[in-house]
Formats: sequence, structure tokens, C-alpha cells
Amino acid sequence: MYKIQEFTGNDAKKYATSSPPLGMLLPQEMVEKVEKVEIWGTNFSDPGPDFTDHRAFDKSGKQITNYIVSGY
Repeated sequence: MYKIQEFTGNDAKKYATSSPPLGMLLPQEMVEKVEKVEIWGTNFSDPGPDFTDHRAFDKSGKQITNYIVSGY
């Protein structure tokens, strides 16, 4: 897997409120805690199905939640 993109601050909050597949559509009480969003994706050479993993983190760096989308 490799990191495709990263959002921080207000950009992370905006991404967290946007609808999938180009967002996470998190509830407002979660969005208020989001400080960073990372999007990770599989390589074509990785075993198994392809997917992207959207990960939300709080200000301490703790992962709050993730959202997995099949394919690219």
C-alpha cells in the first residue's frame, strides 16, 4: 500500500464531511475531532482485491475511524 493523499486542518474536516467515494460522510461529532485524513491505496501488484482506505485522525494522532472503498 502507499499513501495517495493527505489532508490537514479545515481541508481534512471538509473531506470528512463530503460524500463517498470522494469523502467519508462522518457524523458532525466525529468531524469536530478530525485534524488529519490520509488516503491509502493498494498497488496493482499487491495480493488480493484493490481498495482505498480513508483514515481520519484526531489532534493527538490517534486514528478515529476509517472508510474502505473497493477498487480505485
